Amino acid sequence: MKTDKFHGRIHGTGQLCNAPGCDEAGEFRAPGVRRPGFDGPGDYRWFCLEHVRQFNSGYDFFAGMTPEEILKAQSPLSGWERETRAFRPDAGIDSPPRWADFADP
Repeated sequence: MKTDKFHGRIHGTGQLCNAPGCDEAGEFRAPGVRRPGFDGPGDYRWFCLEHVRQFNSGYDFFAGMTPEEILKAQSPLSGWERETRAFRPDAGIDSPPRWADFADP
């Protein structure tokens, strides 16, 4: 399979467009019903350019968000606001192990 300069187009898949009634070549991959996860990769649908544009137009991550929430989500540090724990030189160990704490059966 060869990719094109047009981002996402894959030539030679041998797939037809999954849109009902369309006989164009399915050169663009879109997420299917089963998402990728622990059980392996997800399913994909193959669409022609016209139908993948329709599919993508129905997806809006920012739907229902205020302009302030959108700006916060687009921040380069989004998700990194949590405090990190400081590293301790003794790795949290107060004292070395004592030989009396070990038992050899």
